[in-house]
Amino acid sequence: MPVALLAHPSFPAKSIAEFIAMAKKDPGKFNLGTSAIGTGGYMCAELFKSEAGVDVAIIPYKGTAPVMNDLLGGHVPIAFGVLPPALGNHRGWQSCAPSRSPARSVFAAARRADLR
Repeated sequence: MPVALLAHPSFPAKSIAEFIAMAKKDPGKFNLGTSAIGTGGYMCAELFKSEAGVDVAIIPYKGTAPVMNDLLGGHVPIAFGVLPPALGNHRGWQSCAPSRSPARSVFAAARRADLR
């Protein structure tokens, strides 16, 4: 299943480029939720940190449902989550897939997103 970077609607950054700029300006300030260590969401978060050159705290949850609940509740501002549960009330920025997801064409593919 495709994994996507999502933001709570109240998060001030409106794009992945804005978020990266914010994270570079204030290293260590932002928490990024993921499913458990070793899952696709967690690996995408580590790849994102490396490729974007940002210092964000990865907060691993025990699964997709808990991280999506906390994202919806505004307890974690951004998260990587699998697309079917992520098709709700969040702002989607990026998919970890090499091409756009037919399920949600608004997500840019990882290789096309502005990571730097």
